[in-house]
Amino acid sequence: MKKNILGYVAAGLIGAFAYQAGYLDSFFSTSSVKCDSKAALDLSKSIIKDKLFPEAFKGVSYQIDEIDISTIVTKKIDKDTGARGCSAQSNIIADFDINRHTFDEQYKYFNFILGSNNIVNLGENKFLISSSVFYTTETTTDKKQYIVNLKFDGDRTKGLYGTKAQISNEETFEILLPIAKKGNAEAQNIIANMYNNGTIGIDVNYKEAFRWYEKAAKQNHAWGLYNLASYYEYGKATAIDKIKAFELYSKSANLENEEAQNKIAIMYSNGDGVTKDYKQALYWYEKSANNGFSWAMHNLADMYYNGYGVQKNYAKAFELFYKSANHYNADSQNRIANMYYAGQGEAQNYSKAFDWYKKSANNGFHWGQYNLANMYYNGKGVIQDYVKAFELYKKAADQNNYESQTIVGTMYRDGKGVKQDNAKALEYFEKSASNNYDWAFLQLGYMHYAGMGVKKNYLNALEYFEKSSNLNNYKAKCEIAKMYLDGVGVDKNIQKAKNVLEIAYKNNYEEAKQIWQKYKL
Repeated sequence: MKKNILGYVAAGLIGAFAYQAGYLDSFFSTSSVKCDSKAALDLSKSIIKDKLFPEAFKGVSYQIDEIDISTIVTKKIDKDTGARGCSAQSNIIADFDINRHTFDEQYKYFNFILGSNNIVNLGENKFLISSSVFYTTETTTDKKQYIVNLKFDGDRTKGLYGTKAQISNEETFEILLPIAKKGNAEAQNIIANMYNNGTIGIDVNYKEAFRWYEKAAKQNHAWGLYNLASYYEYGKATAIDKIKAFELYSKSANLENEEAQNKIAIMYSNGDGVTKDYKQALYWYEKSANNGFSWAMHNLADMYYNGYGVQKNYAKAFELFYKSANHYNADSQNRIANMYYAGQGEAQNYSKAFDWYKKSANNGFHWGQYNLANMYYNGKGVIQDYVKAFELYKKAADQNNYESQTIVGTMYRDGKGVKQDNAKALEYFEKSASNNYDWAFLQLGYMHYAGMGVKKNYLNALEYFEKSSNLNNYKAKCEIAKMYLDGVGVDKNIQKAKNVLEIAYKNNYEEAKQIWQKYKL
């Protein structure tokens, strides 16, 4: 789910009161001067929103979503006037365009500006800023003016020297839950995320997540709508309802949620929950891409690459894959490399293909690792290196890339780039076969046929060859035909051999043609 809890908390209050950002405000009222009175709390929030933040964050783009003041302690400080000193906990949810990516940078920034001791990054540039505040409430002698003076309980001179500790998820949950219960949609969505993800210390509870997403969605919260839609799409805590999912994704998309825009484009493209409509898919991919979502750029590129709903255009596909790739989309980086390798949309260039495969592989994408391994294996765009190829194939294989699993198996079997090991070869062939990959079944057939790492067994070999053949593997069809033609492990049966081999022969598969001619079928 999006907008997950990502951050840390800076622990340890700075005790000294220093009026780093104090503001006087007047409220003409004869209401109570109690610290927890509605008027005092409303005015305190207005000071933070309308005076303190604008002064503290001059030149910074921000938007406050919620200000909550709780855990109020009252201390009478003037017997004659009845003025009270009040301390409380403020929790502020706000978006900041601060261009500071690491926790240390974010911590130092808010700690320096506000003396804030608790900083939680809620995802992207949204923050929960928790800080003790001190404010006084009093009325003037004529009882016509109600005065509140408020400051954050921090000291700028010590702002860069706080100690840091990882935040407790339970503490974050406890801070946000009261805010969510008061109706804040952002907090409701985050609480739902915590239930959905089973954040450490918070048990997974899809029913509770659904309930909170629904609350956020009812307030037209873009991510609440998106996340609730995903529950309907995949049937989490409710029955699968693709039509309802599409409806909710559409509402989120119309609130300019770029991921929802991409999602409904996918649904239009696949006819999932809505009538298939490539024109609408293109429209929504373009909107999402224009909003900067890399996967929409990637998917739009794929439409142009394959000619779905638009004339096939490799140059346009390359342009869009390139934009997505420069947003660190590893899949797009791999596709750019494919196009350089094949000379599609750009002149063939193995060197550039190698560079882009390397970027994709370094970003952990298993197909990027697989394709980079191919270049090392075949010596294209780089000096041939079986050891390096094996290392990359294995990385991809360990991410369940079925083609890599088969190649790792063959390299173990043949001792190429790694020490020969039939047991390991079998292990990786079986992993790949569990993904129903035809070449893995073929290799298992060879292992049983030759008795490599396993007792020789022609019937087992035939069974694996047949599984591969059923996935239309022509090489497997040739192996089955030869067994029937030569009577290896089975009775000779020329007609069975011919029946199995015929489709490969008619499709001009070279080995099938050779067998057909040799046995005069």
